[in-house]
Order: sequence, then structure tokens, then C-alpha cells
Amino acid sequence: MAVNELEALSSLSITINEKEPSGVAEIHVTTKEIVNEDSEQPATNEVLPELSPPKKTVAYLGDYIEACHYNSGFTYQKNVPIFNDGDGHYRPQLKQGRVNRILFYPGVFNPPHRSHQAMVNCAFAGCQDLNVIAAIVLPLGDIIMYREYTQYASFMSDERMRLWRGDNGPHDWLWVYDTWSGFWMEFRPKLIEAVEKDGFELEFVFLGGPDHIGKDRVTHIPWDCPNMVVSDIGRKADFVKDDGTLHDLAGYETWQTPDFPEETRFKEAKDMPPWLIKSLADSMSVEKSDPEFLEKLHREYTRRMDGTRTCMAGPDLEDMWVRFIPAGENPIRVSATDIRRIIGETETEGLFGALKDLAMNPEILVGMMEESRRPWSGPDQECLEEEESAPTDKS
Repeated sequence: MAVNELEALSSLSITINEKEPSGVAEIHVTTKEIVNEDSEQPATNEVLPELSPPKKTVAYLGDYIEACHYNSGFTYQKNVPIFNDGDGHYRPQLKQGRVNRILFYPGVFNPPHRSHQAMVNCAFAGCQDLNVIAAIVLPLGDIIMYREYTQYASFMSDERMRLWRGDNGPHDWLWVYDTWSGFWMEFRPKLIEAVEKDGFELEFVFLGGPDHIGKDRVTHIPWDCPNMVVSDIGRKADFVKDDGTLHDLAGYETWQTPDFPEETRFKEAKDMPPWLIKSLADSMSVEKSDPEFLEKLHREYTRRMDGTRTCMAGPDLEDMWVRFIPAGENPIRVSATDIRRIIGETETEGLFGALKDLAMNPEILVGMMEESRRPWSGPDQECLEEEESAPTDKS
């Protein structure tokens, strides 16, 4: 390349406009007049043709969610990171040439408990061959909650969001949708459009329990998600036989064993990445102090993978599928109804001990109950005396 051409390239000015509502930065490449300071070379006024930005092959999902969510008017929340993208943490990456999938887990979660947590962790760990890179939890609105639950205790949407998130910052791969659930159907297509504009393919996969999927009925395209993942980790499923084999689902073909790629199976405990260890630990009843902690996690992981099955929809529902991930041994089965009953029947001092193995972030939940149970105290005597002595306008 000639010297003049090198100097022309070094003078490119690149500006990035990140304020587009789609959340995708527009890159503008401009040029300026070149003045050659080398007296032996003639001055030039060369202008390069407009260059297209390089095609992305990998991108961070959190950037797209932040741009679409915080710049949309859907939320008044302050702009905080969607995922924990610090050093050493899992970063949900979009990649070209594949279908990138996000688990979508809606529910009342009144309150969220360890079965909910086990459900999403079990599904995330068991769907890596499907290119599942993240999960989004959607606590449903307060109107639905009040219609369904009135006894003992109810939690507002912001409280349920906080119980899911905790107070320790964002999660590596799970995000709790933090505004009114009615905005979801506007946010979702906006995110898909922004991602597809950069050449990535994105699909949401519905995550639900056996209340959505049974041997005689399967919810049809819930929340506009044709494909579904189900597990019996939180409650028994009527399509799981006593011997662990599965009944066929109505309208679907026979269950098949997935052909897992080698890179999505970890054959030894030492090969498991930190995110998988955390996911498995949150979905199993294994004490971290156990000297065989990792080996037990790996055995359970292998058992679940070996028991995973997928069935395709029949001719009337082409290109739809359901994946089942078994609970394995010692499933974590907790009921929100039982938690609310315990709250209603237990004194505040004993709440943490009663809930620590059942609820998500039990210390936060107990703090909420302490606040709600604190008796209202009227103004003290000094305030009353000041009020009585204050001048009044009787005109």
C-alpha cells in the first residue's frame, strides 16, 4: 500500500450513535482532508469511499437488552447492568450461524422459592446443546396475584422481583424483567429486531412446570413460544411413569433421546465450568461442605442428561418441540402455598428458621415480613404537644 493510502486510512473518523431506539449503534465513517507533512511527497486531498462496519460474529446479549429496555420508556428503573459481566463470569454471547435461545420463565412466584430456582437452573444446565445462553424471569402483575391469592401473605411485584434477584448485584445469565409484565410483549419483538439487525438469530423458549404440560394437554404456544422445556423438579408430572419412562404427550410424537454434541457434555467433575457447578448446586440438595460435593453434582448432572428426552409435535404442529429434563434423585419440591401458610402461622422471630431451606433469599423475605408486621405508631406525646401549641389561622 502506498504511503498516501496509509495516511488516508489513519485519518478516518468513526462516530457511534447509541441513541437509536432499536438499541443498535449506528457507525458512521467519515474522512477529512489529508495534509502530507513530508516535503518529499506531494500534498493530497484524497477521500476514501464510505466503509461498511465489519460484520459481527459474536456479541454480548446484555448490551442489546440494556439498549432496548432502558431506552424504551418501559421502565423508570435506573440503568444497571443486566448480567454480571465482570472478569471470570459467564457472559451470554450471541453467535452467528446458530439459533441463540433464551429461556422465558413467567409466573406469579408468590413468593419465589427454591423449586422455582431449581427449575430454571436445571433447565439452563440441561439445554446447552440447544444454544440456550440466558434466562429471563417474568413475575406476573399484581392484579393476577390478588385474584389468585388472598390468604396469609401476598407480595407485590417489586418485592417478588427483589426476592428473585437478591441484593448482591446481577446474575451471570439470569435477568428478572423489572417492570410491568404488560410491557413484555412490546419489549420482546424490539429485542429480537435489534439482534436480528446485526445478523443474529434469537428465539425464546417457554419454561414451565407440569401444570402447563401433561399427557392429555399441552399449552399451545404459551406467550408466543412454540417450543417448551419442562421438568418435574418442582412437582410431579402425570406423564412420568413410576419407572421413570414417559407417556407420550397429546398431539406429539414419541419421546426421543437427544444427540448431545461432545462439547455440551462434561465427562468428569473437574471439567465442569463454574456456571454449571452453581446451576447444579442451586437445583440439588447437596451440601457444599460435603467432601464429595463436585462428584455428586457430576453424577446428578450425568443422570439428568441421560434421562433428558425431546418430542416433536405431530403433523398439525410442525417444527414445535418439548424437552423434558428429569428431576433426578431428591428433587427440591416446595410449594408457595406452604410458604404463605408458614408465614401466616409463624411468629416473626421464628420465620427465618422455618423458611431458610424453602424460600429464595429468605433473609430478604423475613425482612419484608418484619416491616409489614411492624405496628403503626402514631405521633409521640412531644409531637402532639407541639401540634397543639402551633398557631392556627381561624380567619
